[in-house]
This record gives sequence, C-alpha cells and structure tokens, in this order.
Amino acid sequence: MGFFGKTILYPTEEHYLSEKEVKLLVSPSHVPYLKQVEEGEVRQAVLARRRADGKISLQQIYEVLSPYGGSPEGRQTPKAGQNQQI
Repeated sequence: MGFFGKTILYPTEEHYLSEKEVKLLVSPSHVPYLKQVEEGEVRQAVLARRRADGKISLQQIYEVLSPYGGSPEGRQTPKAGQNQQI
C-alpha cells in the first residue's frame, strides 16, 4: 500500500473494449484460474465496469478480477466463503 492509498499495479489509461473482446478476454485460455461458473460473472462485471463509451483500463480490469483470485501470481487457493455455489 502506498502513502496515499493503494498502489497502482497496472496502467490507468482507458481504451475501448467491445463486448466481443471482453468475451475473448474472459475465457479459460486467457484466465485459466476462472471456474466456468465465474466466467459469466466476471464477463458481466467487466462490461459493467466499462464507462458508457466502452472504455476501461487494465487497472480497472484487475480490480474486477481481484475478488476471483486475480493477481500477478495467479490463483493459489480459493478464497474462503467467496464465490462458492451451494
């Protein structure tokens, strides 16, 4: 953590990302630690996080992936009590 809050890990410059590109990006070939059930949730979260003009930054995508175990090191173990299907 930095002096004034969290440390930025990824670029904050926003770029246009279409729905089709989100679908390709949020797939097992690009995010192997995602469970099949989580895929749709993450896809919707990324789409919702985009601005009205369809722009999103890598930092914003990282923030969306973080609750699902996203990190530069990858998923090690599932987070207790999070995203579990009953």
